[in-house]
Amino acid sequence: MKRFCFKLSKVFTQLYCALRIRARRFTRQASSNNNGEADMEEGGIGQRAQSHDPLPVETTTFHSSSTMKQTSRLPLLRKACYGVGHVLNDLCAAMWFSYLLVFLHQVLNFSSTFAGAVILLGQVADAVATPFVGYESDQSRSGFFGYGRRKSWHLIGTFCVVATFPFLFIDCISCHDSHDWAKFIYFAPFVLIFQFGWASVQIASLAMIPDLTSDDSERVELNSIRYAWTIASNLLVFVLTAFVLRYGNKDSERVTPNDAGTFQLIVFVVVGIGVVFSVIFHLGVKEQPFTHQHSVGLSDEMTLPGRRHMTWKSWFIEPHFYIVSCLYMSTRLFVNLTQVYMPMYILDTLRMSKESIGYVPFVVYFVGFLCSIIMKPATRRIGKKVTCVLGIMAGLAVTGWIQFLNVDDKNIYGIAALLGASGTILTISSQSITNDLIAGNTETGAFVFGVMSFADKLANGAAVMAVQLLQPATTDHMAHSDFFGKVMVYVPTGACLIALVSIVALVNQTVGLRNRRTDWTEALIPAS
Repeated sequence: MKRFCFKLSKVFTQLYCALRIRARRFTRQASSNNNGEADMEEGGIGQRAQSHDPLPVETTTFHSSSTMKQTSRLPLLRKACYGVGHVLNDLCAAMWFSYLLVFLHQVLNFSSTFAGAVILLGQVADAVATPFVGYESDQSRSGFFGYGRRKSWHLIGTFCVVATFPFLFIDCISCHDSHDWAKFIYFAPFVLIFQFGWASVQIASLAMIPDLTSDDSERVELNSIRYAWTIASNLLVFVLTAFVLRYGNKDSERVTPNDAGTFQLIVFVVVGIGVVFSVIFHLGVKEQPFTHQHSVGLSDEMTLPGRRHMTWKSWFIEPHFYIVSCLYMSTRLFVNLTQVYMPMYILDTLRMSKESIGYVPFVVYFVGFLCSIIMKPATRRIGKKVTCVLGIMAGLAVTGWIQFLNVDDKNIYGIAALLGASGTILTISSQSITNDLIAGNTETGAFVFGVMSFADKLANGAAVMAVQLLQPATTDHMAHSDFFGKVMVYVPTGACLIALVSIVALVNQTVGLRNRRTDWTEALIPAS
């Protein structure tokens, strides 16, 4: 009986929404003289339905699925412009995760402890900045000078990244021969400002997806477009690095302090390209003014009855919030740690030539790019959770290959291909599930992504620092040639197992279904 009543209410709600929207359209088009007649002829049923709304949901406006597709589909140009908005971050992240440790170790001759401390400082700064940026972005209604609450923070972050990131790949000015701790203090301000800017761009970009569209398929598509550009950005960095290392300094097959100018050239080219794409984003994406009466698809409303306004405090009593946070953190840990230590694994364990630190990561991200193209139809056919499990299995296959099979300078490219597929599947799936968690509650969407990134960055920083402290201090490569091989096995395996536990916990759950305890908790804990 309850199911019958639910379906009946769904039918009447669809009818009501269709008539109401039709009445509004007609009213806008009609002249002021016969506006009343138009309401009686076309919108009479809608007006009566409006006075007896069968679903009195506060702060939410419902639309029929067909109307949503007709009126809210994002133009292709806007999707493309949105996709390039994170390119500057992606280019810098590729340099940060793949080559900063190599630069500090083998060009500036930092000790493993201080090199790890630079990475840890950046990750902690990013972790602290993300919830702050998310909260402040959500609190804003129109951004700075009416520019948009997301685009304003994106612009601030872009300026911070451009102004500081190049200095991370330039030797310490006037302190070349100083102790490592002095160099660490020199680099610290650049790291802090860069990570604040990076977090501002990242949170603004992620939180803009639920703001741009409420359609689940379009959200997955935007995530896929964004990640495709992430992969393209990484490919560009790896191709550029391989080319410059191969044809730049030819004195040695290994990375040495003589390659300092090579890394400086790469970083300036990377930042310049990123600036161009950031300009395209700001010119091509129009951010709608925020209002609490956000629109959600009717299918979302039927899946999540009684949608409520969510403050930032409300999320902390939602069980799914913690599970999805673990899922997001573990998938990012898998991707980032393999990206950080793949170059060290190539140079120290496999002892390949220095341009290989461009070739092998290129294969990783090229295969990832191909996988991102099929993510939308795959998630639509088998679901996000099953897709995520497939990514976890591929990740465990990578670590099993490294652990139990012989790896050389040829089959490393097979490992790279499998690593690229698993990383792409895990990243897109976890971001899509996070969007499901936010659903229509875009008023605190940036805060949610901020907390997710907080856990992600802290976990990454702690893992890198732990590895650096465990790394043998000797400079004899043969004495610890298998160290980075173990790192490439144990850390990704742990991340995959955490992701697997998280996704299993969500198997019989509807992600985004709100905890009913929020109602009385909101009465006890007033919103700030």
